[in-house]
Amino acid sequence: MENLRFMQYRVEEMAFRRNNNVDADQHNFQICPQIRADIKIEKENYFLFLTAKVESTEERKTPFDFTVKLFSHFAILKMADIETMRKQGMDFLYPYLRSTVTNLITNANMPGYFLPILDSKPKQAEEEHSDEIKITPLVDGDML
Repeated sequence: MENLRFMQYRVEEMAFRRNNNVDADQHNFQICPQIRADIKIEKENYFLFLTAKVESTEERKTPFDFTVKLFSHFAILKMADIETMRKQGMDFLYPYLRSTVTNLITNANMPGYFLPILDSKPKQAEEEHSDEIKITPLVDGDML
């Protein structure tokens, strides 16, 4: 990471709920995780909240619902545009998010589930309405 130095990360939220309303004979599910990145820059500090969420819907039933939210703190070594800093922060933190989700699902005695490999490049304008990735800057006064 050219612009950021990693300081710490921690789990902020972790929730799991088994969905007993799915067909017991069904083995293939289309699980579409929502990945969200919230960013805050404060003086020489860069804060990144990375959230993964899966919720069963009528159209897409899943065997479980979960939410995992990680917080990370980076020191800014060299200021860059927000997209560069977002990419560097997500490239560093996303493997921890994947690991945490996998451990949560496995520890619930469910078949292993892995978040997809994430291309941290920004989505094109025509894909911005997708619920898969949302990047939201935090406003001053938001709690860390």
